[in-house]
Amino acid sequence: MKLSTALRGNAAFTAICAGICIAAPDWVTVHSALPGRIWALGLGAMLALFVPMLLFASTRPSAWLVKTIIALDWAYVMIATAFLLTHLDEADAIGIALMIVTIAVVSVFARLQMRGLAAMPWGARA
Repeated sequence: MKLSTALRGNAAFTAICAGICIAAPDWVTVHSALPGRIWALGLGAMLALFVPMLLFASTRPSAWLVKTIIALDWAYVMIATAFLLTHLDEADAIGIALMIVTIAVVSVFARLQMRGLAAMPWGARA
């Protein structure tokens, strides 16, 4: 998969997640064990702010920007996994499934972006 395709796919998935957090914060809070509606809204806002970065990188990739995106994706995976493991008894089945799916999808995008970066002419030395 090309780097630009992986970045656009990540942007689409991130936009969907942001939209759900912003449009239905109470639903997200109830199922995921987030401490309050403001946490869901904040998560949605942060994800929404990440989308333009992903789209920009898909049209004008640079090594430092793509590496930053990959680092942010892996950071999300680690933080979300830690949250899931520490709040497993508080979340319901829907919330657990959604957290596992988002962690898995973000991991896949991070890996695809790493492969795409390595395939770029400047990727091996960047």
